[in-house]
Amino acid sequence: MASPPPSKKTNCQPTRYMKPILSFILFVVFSLSAAGQGNAWEWQNPKPQGNGLNDVQFIDAQTGWAVGWTGTIMKSVDGGNDWKIQYTGVYTELKALFFADSVSGWAVGKYGTILKTNNGGDFWELQFSNTNFDLNAVYFSDSLHGWIVGAKGTILKTTNGGGLWVVYPSLVLNELSDIQFTTSQIGCIVGDKGTILTTSNGGESWETQESGTQKALTCLFFQDSNTGWIAGDSGLVKRTNNSGLNWETINIGNASFVRSIGFTDNNTGWVLGNFNRLFKTNDGGSNWVEIEIGYNGIQPLNSMFMYDSNMGLMVGQNGSVIKTTNGGLNWAIKNSFNDVSLYSQFFFDAQNGYAVGEIGTILKTIDGGNSWSRQTIGMINKLNSIFFLNQLVGWIGGTGNLFKTIDGGASWAVQSNIFPNQIGSIQFVDAQHGWLLDQAGLTAKLHRTIDGGLNWTTLYFGNNIFINKIFFVDPLNGWCVGRFGKILKTKDGGVTWVHQSSTALNSLVDIQFLDSLNGWVGGEDGLFKTVDGGNNWVSQSFGGFTSVGFLHFKNAMVGWAYGGPFLGKTIDGGNSWMFENPLTFNSIFSMHFTDLENGWLMGYRGTILHTSTGGLTPIHKTIVSSPTFSIYPNPAEEFVTLKTDHPILSSVITDAIGRSVQVLPFANGSVPPSDGTGSVPPLGARGLLDISSLSPGIYYIKIQTAEGMAVQKVVKK
Repeated sequence: MASPPPSKKTNCQPTRYMKPILSFILFVVFSLSAAGQGNAWEWQNPKPQGNGLNDVQFIDAQTGWAVGWTGTIMKSVDGGNDWKIQYTGVYTELKALFFADSVSGWAVGKYGTILKTNNGGDFWELQFSNTNFDLNAVYFSDSLHGWIVGAKGTILKTTNGGGLWVVYPSLVLNELSDIQFTTSQIGCIVGDKGTILTTSNGGESWETQESGTQKALTCLFFQDSNTGWIAGDSGLVKRTNNSGLNWETINIGNASFVRSIGFTDNNTGWVLGNFNRLFKTNDGGSNWVEIEIGYNGIQPLNSMFMYDSNMGLMVGQNGSVIKTTNGGLNWAIKNSFNDVSLYSQFFFDAQNGYAVGEIGTILKTIDGGNSWSRQTIGMINKLNSIFFLNQLVGWIGGTGNLFKTIDGGASWAVQSNIFPNQIGSIQFVDAQHGWLLDQAGLTAKLHRTIDGGLNWTTLYFGNNIFINKIFFVDPLNGWCVGRFGKILKTKDGGVTWVHQSSTALNSLVDIQFLDSLNGWVGGEDGLFKTVDGGNNWVSQSFGGFTSVGFLHFKNAMVGWAYGGPFLGKTIDGGNSWMFENPLTFNSIFSMHFTDLENGWLMGYRGTILHTSTGGLTPIHKTIVSSPTFSIYPNPAEEFVTLKTDHPILSSVITDAIGRSVQVLPFANGSVPPSDGTGSVPPLGARGLLDISSLSPGIYYIKIQTAEGMAVQKVVKK
């Protein structure tokens, strides 16, 4: 083997590490590919963002990128101290990236996703992978020649920078986790069940190599054409000094599961294992020492990149970024965050608000969430709910305690400790009349006060009734929702309750009324509306999605609903909805809007997202009108006709969860032939599409033109 300069890429894509799957629904049919298109929501905690990061790479001491969940790509130009999000319009998980130089880069991920940039990430475009399998690693020997590996033994190769990716036969069907080439011809792949594949002809063919193990191999690193390392499950690390003909097991310590391995010279190397355990060698791997990084147990770190023997970075869950400048002896956190989950929020206006959560956390902002200060309440129990009557008087409910402030939160006093269970929600309609929801197992209790919380009376909804949320419009009239589609109404302040009927069968979790007549409820069966105080409830379509977790209406026409990870907005009372692209797969626990523009989402591990534009990226308002195209017949059994006036750059059919199921037979600026001869009419193009191979169901046809992206739903009978 020839001896190329050693790669400094030290990422390993784990194949068995289970990341948090939180309300996971993939939704790429609304993806955008426009350069510079931002999101209507910004991260206020963590900063710069809170989606998990899977991979990081620097091309020099200043310039680098990281990729991760929800299509996240971010770039640094100051050595990883500050980061800027690059918007891609793709919302699948990205697992790996590779930059061949300062401008040419690729990112790969779930469902065959491949993104490419030719300008350092200012613009990312989708490339067709010809596979739906997850892609785990990517490597380029120059800006034209590259390889990708993934699930089910997937191996892809390009010789033109990704303009065309060819699927190559594989000798295995195992998960393939990592790939590296030491020359343009000589390369190695590792994967599950001890899989090692090698090539000596640029990946045109591959041969198996004996690894001596059946454990999953997650990553590899070759210092030169002879000396290489493989690592994986159970802390396994092996070394070869003869191009892989023989592999020697190296004991580095208890790494448990190796995520990254890499060397910056022949002597200096690192291994990142589970539980943020870092190991270093200074003698070429003969001896390893564990280094305390001061980051144990906080956020799992997924990937490491050492640029040289001093400077390196690691990235992980919830947007974690840490950096060393002294070879790993010390690490500095490069993302600011409060990592305590937040369960409830209350804003007086667009500037002043509160959030509460785990271990007695109270956060206050006076600048719209750009910065937050902590307040002390004198307890470490979970705080579930917060409600303010005005800017001075408010309450916080937690495990067994109710707290009240009369000075705007400067101080909090225990108002009552008679509640042994979780205070689920708090609401006051005036200074005297308020209610607390006490969630005690399968039978919820309601506590009412008529003297501002000095005294409380316990009321009951009935036996074996679990209630999720209450809402009152005045001292007498209120509603509650709960399990099994339960909707109850009271006209006497909660003393007695009457069942109301709807078609909901599963849990309802949120409720809001604008007055005594107009209200909405949401839950696992979607969204329901009443205009007569709940005597009749009508189901409203939520864009084809079933679950609604949170509701917030500012008036009879404008409102928002969140069905994680999708935020919908209506401007016609819920009859139709526009949707924002997925924001995060972190669990969201509360939503609040102060006006028609400013709103917040809060949740898992301190997640705080803010919008100042009403919650929708402006382009979403016209996403299916420019460029326009039509499909007929619809529904269809075998063929549909697509008509558009715009040259098509790319086109694909996806299923209901966003997986590409069929690449359409026209692309690269063409329009579909109208007569089957292959001619390309300039306008009014028609194309006959064969969908006979698809199973019956709902699909989405997505086209990308120079004018933008458009999506149409098609039903296969």
